[in-house]
Amino acid sequence: MKKKVFFIVASLGAGGSERVFWLLAQGFDKRLFDVFIVHLGQGKSVFSSVLNDVKVIDLETLRASKSFFKLLKLIRTEKPYAIFSTGAHINVLVSTISLFAKIPNIIARESNVYSEMADVRNKRFNFFKLLINIFYRRFNWIVCQSSEISSSFLTSFHLPPGKLKIIPNPVKEVPTNIVKTQQDLKSLKKVLIVARLAPEKMHNRLLDIFATLPSNYFLTIAGDGPCRERLVEQIHILGLSE
Repeated sequence: MKKKVFFIVASLGAGGSERVFWLLAQGFDKRLFDVFIVHLGQGKSVFSSVLNDVKVIDLETLRASKSFFKLLKLIRTEKPYAIFSTGAHINVLVSTISLFAKIPNIIARESNVYSEMADVRNKRFNFFKLLINIFYRRFNWIVCQSSEISSSFLTSFHLPPGKLKIIPNPVKEVPTNIVKTQQDLKSLKKVLIVARLAPEKMHNRLLDIFATLPSNYFLTIAGDGPCRERLVEQIHILGLSE
Protein backbone atom coordinates (compact mmCIF):
# COMPACT_ATOMS: atom_id res chain seq x y z
CA MET A 1 0.00 0.00 0.00
CA LYS A 2 1.31 3.44 -0.94
CA LYS A 3 2.01 5.94 1.83
CA LYS A 4 0.27 9.30 1.82
CA VAL A 5 2.31 12.49 2.04
CA PHE A 6 0.75 15.90 2.71
CA PHE A 7 2.36 19.21 1.75
CA ILE A 8 0.51 21.96 3.61
CA VAL A 9 0.90 25.58 2.57
CA ALA A 10 -1.12 28.78 2.91
CA SER A 11 -1.81 29.13 -0.81
CA LEU A 12 -0.61 28.42 -4.34
CA GLY A 13 0.25 32.09 -4.79
CA ALA A 14 3.49 33.62 -6.02
CA GLY A 15 5.77 32.85 -3.10
CA GLY A 16 9.02 31.02 -2.46
CA SER A 17 7.55 28.48 -0.03
CA GLU A 18 4.68 27.78 -2.39
CA ARG A 19 7.08 27.13 -5.26
CA VAL A 20 9.24 24.82 -3.13
CA PHE A 21 6.28 22.64 -2.16
CA TRP A 22 4.84 22.70 -5.67
CA LEU A 23 8.15 21.35 -7.02
CA LEU A 24 8.71 18.82 -4.23
CA ALA A 25 5.24 17.34 -4.64
CA GLN A 26 5.97 16.59 -8.29
CA GLY A 27 9.33 14.99 -7.50
CA PHE A 28 8.07 12.16 -5.29
CA ASP A 29 8.02 8.61 -6.63
CA LYS A 30 4.31 8.09 -7.25
CA ARG A 31 4.79 4.31 -7.27
CA LEU A 32 5.50 4.55 -3.55
CA PHE A 33 3.57 7.61 -2.41
CA ASP A 34 0.18 9.26 -2.80
CA VAL A 35 0.99 12.96 -2.73
CA PHE A 36 -1.37 15.75 -1.65
CA ILE A 37 -0.94 19.52 -1.69
CA VAL A 38 -3.28 21.04 0.88
CA HIS A 39 -3.71 24.82 0.94
CA LEU A 40 -5.97 27.29 2.71
CA GLY A 41 -6.98 29.14 -0.43
CA GLN A 42 -5.29 32.44 0.45
CA GLY A 43 -5.15 34.85 -2.49
CA LYS A 44 -5.02 34.12 -6.20
CA SER A 45 -3.37 30.87 -7.28
CA VAL A 46 -0.35 31.29 -9.53
CA PHE A 47 0.91 27.72 -9.67
CA SER A 48 -1.16 25.13 -11.50
CA SER A 49 -3.43 22.92 -9.41
CA VAL A 50 -3.63 20.36 -12.22
CA LEU A 51 -0.62 18.09 -11.67
CA ASN A 52 0.07 14.52 -12.72
CA ASP A 53 -0.56 12.13 -9.83
CA VAL A 54 -0.75 14.94 -7.25
CA LYS A 55 -4.06 15.69 -5.54
CA VAL A 56 -4.58 19.37 -4.70
CA ILE A 57 -7.06 20.17 -1.92
CA ASP A 58 -8.30 23.70 -1.22
CA LEU A 59 -9.66 23.93 2.33
CA GLU A 60 -11.22 27.32 1.48
CA THR A 61 -10.57 28.50 5.03
CA LEU A 62 -8.24 31.40 4.07
CA ARG A 63 -6.62 31.67 7.52
CA ALA A 64 -4.75 29.18 9.70
CA SER A 65 -6.82 30.24 12.71
CA LYS A 66 -9.98 29.07 10.90
CA SER A 67 -8.52 25.83 9.54
CA PHE A 68 -8.17 23.64 12.62
CA PHE A 69 -11.33 21.53 12.43
CA LYS A 70 -11.39 21.18 8.64
CA LEU A 71 -7.73 20.14 8.48
CA LEU A 72 -8.12 17.82 11.48
CA LYS A 73 -11.05 16.07 9.77
CA LEU A 74 -9.05 15.69 6.54
CA ILE A 75 -6.05 14.23 8.37
CA ARG A 76 -8.19 11.78 10.33
CA THR A 77 -9.86 10.68 7.09
CA GLU A 78 -6.78 10.33 4.88
CA LYS A 79 -4.34 9.22 7.64
CA PRO A 80 -1.13 10.60 6.04
CA TYR A 81 2.18 8.91 6.80
CA ALA A 82 3.96 12.26 6.76
CA ILE A 83 3.05 15.94 6.76
CA PHE A 84 5.44 18.61 5.50
CA SER A 85 4.34 22.16 6.37
CA THR A 86 5.82 25.62 5.84
CA GLY A 87 5.32 29.03 7.43
CA ALA A 88 5.27 29.60 11.18
CA HIS A 89 1.47 29.92 11.39
CA ILE A 90 0.91 26.74 9.35
CA ASN A 91 3.59 24.87 11.31
CA VAL A 92 1.99 25.79 14.63
CA LEU A 93 -1.38 24.67 13.25
CA VAL A 94 -0.02 21.27 12.18
CA SER A 95 1.78 20.78 15.49
CA THR A 96 -1.43 21.55 17.39
CA ILE A 97 -3.44 19.12 15.27
CA SER A 98 -0.84 16.41 15.92
CA LEU A 99 -2.07 16.43 19.53
CA PHE A 100 -5.45 15.16 18.34
CA ALA A 101 -4.55 12.99 15.33
CA LYS A 102 -1.91 10.30 14.93
CA ILE A 103 0.68 11.44 12.36
CA PRO A 104 3.81 9.25 12.16
CA ASN A 105 6.02 12.02 10.77
CA ILE A 106 5.59 15.79 10.90
CA ILE A 107 8.20 17.98 9.24
CA ALA A 108 8.40 21.77 9.34
CA ARG A 109 10.15 23.97 6.79
CA GLU A 110 11.75 27.12 8.18
CA SER A 111 13.06 29.97 6.01
CA ASN A 112 13.43 32.91 8.40
CA VAL A 113 16.62 34.14 10.04
CA TYR A 114 15.00 35.17 13.31
CA SER A 115 18.17 36.61 14.82
CA GLU A 116 18.24 39.20 12.02
CA MET A 117 14.57 40.18 12.25
CA ALA A 118 15.02 43.08 14.68
CA ASP A 119 12.65 45.28 12.68
CA VAL A 120 9.67 43.03 13.34
CA ARG A 121 10.19 42.44 17.05
CA ASN A 122 6.77 43.58 18.20
CA LYS A 123 4.03 41.92 20.27
CA ARG A 124 2.92 39.74 17.36
CA PHE A 125 6.49 38.63 16.66
CA ASN A 126 7.13 37.83 20.33
CA PHE A 127 3.86 35.88 20.50
CA PHE A 128 4.89 33.78 17.49
CA LYS A 129 8.31 33.15 19.06
CA LEU A 130 6.56 31.81 22.14
CA LEU A 131 4.38 29.51 20.00
CA ILE A 132 7.42 28.30 18.05
CA ASN A 133 9.29 27.53 21.27
CA ILE A 134 6.36 25.43 22.46
CA PHE A 135 4.98 23.73 19.37
CA TYR A 136 8.05 23.19 17.16
CA ARG A 137 9.33 20.64 19.67
CA ARG A 138 6.66 18.24 18.46
CA PHE A 139 8.12 18.09 14.95
CA ASN A 140 10.27 15.11 14.02
CA TRP A 141 12.42 17.33 11.84
CA ILE A 142 12.76 21.00 10.98
CA VAL A 143 14.16 21.61 7.51
CA CYS A 144 16.25 24.76 7.02
CA GLN A 145 17.29 25.89 3.56
CA SER A 146 20.73 27.13 4.67
CA SER A 147 23.27 26.77 7.48
CA GLU A 148 22.63 30.39 8.48
CA ILE A 149 18.93 29.71 9.03
CA SER A 150 19.78 26.58 11.02
CA SER A 151 22.28 28.40 13.26
CA SER A 152 19.88 31.30 13.81
CA PHE A 153 17.07 28.92 14.70
CA LEU A 154 19.18 27.08 17.26
CA THR A 155 20.29 30.38 18.80
CA SER A 156 16.78 31.84 18.93
CA PHE A 157 14.86 28.79 20.13
CA HIS A 158 17.35 26.33 21.68
CA LEU A 159 15.74 23.30 20.06
CA PRO A 160 17.56 19.94 19.96
CA PRO A 161 20.17 20.21 17.16
CA GLY A 162 19.28 16.71 15.93
CA LYS A 163 15.85 17.94 14.81
CA LEU A 164 17.31 20.38 12.29
CA LYS A 165 18.22 19.30 8.76
CA ILE A 166 19.76 21.56 6.11
CA ILE A 167 18.25 20.97 2.66
CA PRO A 168 18.65 23.69 -0.01
CA ASN A 169 15.59 24.66 -2.02
CA PRO A 170 14.89 22.52 -5.10
CA VAL A 171 15.43 24.08 -8.53
CA LYS A 172 14.52 23.02 -12.00
CA GLU A 173 17.28 21.70 -14.23
CA VAL A 174 18.95 24.26 -16.48
CA PRO A 175 20.98 23.60 -19.65
CA THR A 176 24.62 22.83 -18.90
CA ASN A 177 25.90 23.24 -22.47
CA ILE A 178 25.81 27.02 -22.47
CA VAL A 179 29.12 28.48 -23.62
CA LYS A 180 29.89 32.01 -22.42
CA THR A 181 32.25 34.14 -24.45
CA GLN A 182 34.51 36.81 -23.02
CA GLN A 183 32.16 39.39 -24.50
CA ASP A 184 29.24 37.85 -22.60
CA LEU A 185 31.13 38.22 -19.33
CA LYS A 186 31.66 41.95 -19.94
CA SER A 187 28.09 42.71 -21.00
CA LEU A 188 25.41 44.19 -18.76
CA LYS A 189 24.15 41.72 -16.15
CA LYS A 190 20.54 42.42 -15.28
CA VAL A 191 19.03 40.91 -12.14
CA LEU A 192 15.30 41.15 -11.44
CA ILE A 193 13.88 40.56 -7.95
CA VAL A 194 10.09 40.26 -7.57
CA ALA A 195 9.14 40.09 -3.90
CA ARG A 196 7.26 41.51 -0.97
CA LEU A 197 9.45 44.19 0.62
CA ALA A 198 9.29 42.91 4.18
CA PRO A 199 12.00 42.76 6.89
CA GLU A 200 12.29 38.97 6.82
CA LYS A 201 13.24 39.08 3.12
CA MET A 202 16.39 41.05 4.03
CA HIS A 203 16.72 42.91 0.74
CA ASN A 204 19.11 45.26 2.56
CA ARG A 205 21.73 42.51 2.41
CA LEU A 206 21.23 42.16 -1.32
CA LEU A 207 21.82 45.90 -1.76
CA ASP A 208 25.02 45.70 0.31
CA ILE A 209 26.25 42.92 -1.99
CA PHE A 210 25.39 44.83 -5.16
CA ALA A 211 27.35 47.82 -3.87
CA THR A 212 30.50 45.69 -4.11
CA LEU A 213 29.87 44.31 -7.63
CA PRO A 214 31.27 45.70 -10.90
CA SER A 215 29.29 48.45 -12.63
CA ASN A 216 27.99 46.08 -15.34
CA TYR A 217 25.60 44.53 -12.78
CA PHE A 218 22.15 46.16 -12.70
CA LEU A 219 19.46 45.32 -10.14
CA THR A 220 15.71 45.92 -10.48
CA ILE A 221 13.44 45.31 -7.50
CA ALA A 222 9.72 44.97 -8.24
CA GLY A 223 7.46 44.92 -5.23
CA ASP A 224 5.98 46.83 -2.34
CA GLY A 225 5.84 46.52 1.41
CA PRO A 226 6.75 48.10 4.75
CA CYS A 227 10.48 48.31 3.93
CA ARG A 228 10.11 50.17 0.63
CA GLU A 229 11.09 53.64 1.90
CA ARG A 230 14.01 52.29 3.90
CA LEU A 231 15.33 50.37 0.89
CA VAL A 232 15.04 53.46 -1.33
CA GLU A 233 17.04 55.41 1.25
CA GLN A 234 19.69 52.67 1.37
CA ILE A 235 19.94 52.67 -2.44
CA HIS A 236 20.76 56.40 -2.39
CA ILE A 237 23.25 56.05 0.47
CA LEU A 238 25.10 53.25 -1.36
CA GLY A 239 25.14 55.22 -4.61
CA LEU A 240 23.14 52.58 -6.48
CA SER A 241 20.44 54.89 -7.84
CA GLU A 242 22.26 55.61 -11.10
